[in-house]
Amino acid sequence: MEQHIMNSLKLSTIALIFAFSMLGMTHSPMVFAGEGHDHDEKPPYTQKQPHHDEEENIVVLTEQAILANAIKTERASTGKISQHDTLFGVVAPTIDNTFTIMAPYQGIVEKVFVEIGDRVTKNQPLLKVQNRQTLQSYIIKSPADGEVTERLIAQGQLALDQTLLTIINLEQVWVELSAFPENIEKLKIGQNADIYDLHQHLKTSGKVSYIAPVMTGGHIARAIVVINNRDGHWRPGMHVKADVKTAEITSQLRIKQTAIQNLRGENVVFVKTANHFEARRVKLGEANRDWVSVIEGLNAGEEYVTENSYILKADILKNGASHTH
Repeated sequence: MEQHIMNSLKLSTIALIFAFSMLGMTHSPMVFAGEGHDHDEKPPYTQKQPHHDEEENIVVLTEQAILANAIKTERASTGKISQHDTLFGVVAPTIDNTFTIMAPYQGIVEKVFVEIGDRVTKNQPLLKVQNRQTLQSYIIKSPADGEVTERLIAQGQLALDQTLLTIINLEQVWVELSAFPENIEKLKIGQNADIYDLHQHLKTSGKVSYIAPVMTGGHIARAIVVINNRDGHWRPGMHVKADVKTAEITSQLRIKQTAIQNLRGENVVFVKTANHFEARRVKLGEANRDWVSVIEGLNAGEEYVTENSYILKADILKNGASHTH
């Protein structure tokens, strides 16, 4: 009996040892750092990703989106680019249209027919004066249409060799501009000038009619532009700004300044092909406030965005940020 039990225990022990040995064979051997690693194999995230710069510079919009965002386009073409100098000045009456009224014969002023601010017409009676020598009365008439700006005599006073009234015709006025040394060399008589009201932002145009041959102690020369003022808006003493056209070039290819966007530090223009808008790098040349010459990057006849191109730029930057890791 004891011998039977001992044999059974030996058989059980052998079975357990065999089972454990088989279990160990099902596991891979432990690998320590630096052992058994294939150095030629690269992890997936180190593989080079496709290059998408070209795709990232293109925005695709539906016709509805183009209309909704008010994206406007024009075709690049040849055109003129004017150069301007900006000067500041003051409106003044012209010398030829300023009239000083005096009595041709000394005498007593019997009647004054006008007041300051009255508008008068040529040959309209202004004063009635009694000649102190002949005692005959005579009428002084207006020499031109205009406005009474000064009255320096009253009824009953003696009119001697003095100014009695001043009449100014303001249908045409001067703009007296201050020109610094860097401006004066570019100014020429006959140049066109756009005049702007600093208060109500109204605009008119005239020509340079005079450039002073000498400069003041402040190194400023006076230039005069003559403008029409039939509606009376341009009053003497009013401060104005003038843009004087000093030069003009013909550009082989020009676009509007509103088309230029700065994208990642470069000047770009959005070129439209069907409903695709490509941010195209451009090299720029001569420019003014409205137009700029394109030296490289755009061809004549290509359609480019002139208004609201910032929307396209924002879309590219947004998509670029979403691709950044």
